[in-house]
Amino acid sequence: MLGALELILEREMTVADLKKMLERYPDDMEILNGRYSDYALISEDEWSVVEAVPKGHYVMRSHPTMSPENKAAAKKYLYLEGN
Repeated sequence: MLGALELILEREMTVADLKKMLERYPDDMEILNGRYSDYALISEDEWSVVEAVPKGHYVMRSHPTMSPENKAAAKKYLYLEGN
């Protein structure tokens, strides 16, 4: 099953992609996140919406001193807090 997730992650993943992927799992299954050498349960407060700028294979955090070009290119993303 991880193969399907890996295929989705090779391109930009959308909320619609995530919803479709999650349909096959039971509603009561808890979600883990990798934290250092172990796992941690994900809580609702670890998700947020952030504004960032796509830059090829990474996404740059927005900040007050961004150039006008970067400000114009900024998008909103669903963000899961990591390590």
